[in-house]
Amino acid sequence: DERIQFYLEAVITYQSDHNLAMAIMREEAMKHPLFIDGRNIRLKMEKAEILPVKVVGLESYGIRLRAWVWTKNNNDAFDAKCDLMKTLKERFRETRIEFATDIAALRRTP
Repeated sequence: DERIQFYLEAVITYQSDHNLAMAIMREEAMKHPLFIDGRNIRLKMEKAEILPVKVVGLESYGIRLRAWVWTKNNNDAFDAKCDLMKTLKERFRETRIEFATDIAALRRTP
């Protein structure tokens, strides 16, 4: 079984609508042609979410969101993740969801 689950993460500002951002992440990932339903029989019977998206961190600079995305193999996971990061940037801009910036990290950069 070559299926693989990868994390699609975004850190958005506290002022951004995190519910909308989570919905966009789910929508875009589920409509990607390389996405598969990775749930096992038990999870399907329990009607577990096909693609969970959760708040996984409250950083000093923003809210960390994570989607658990399944593809059929590692190559598809890489391609899907690259496509989805680009798509999220575009969709977030359209809906005025702002990515958070780690100001401390920027200050350390020469």
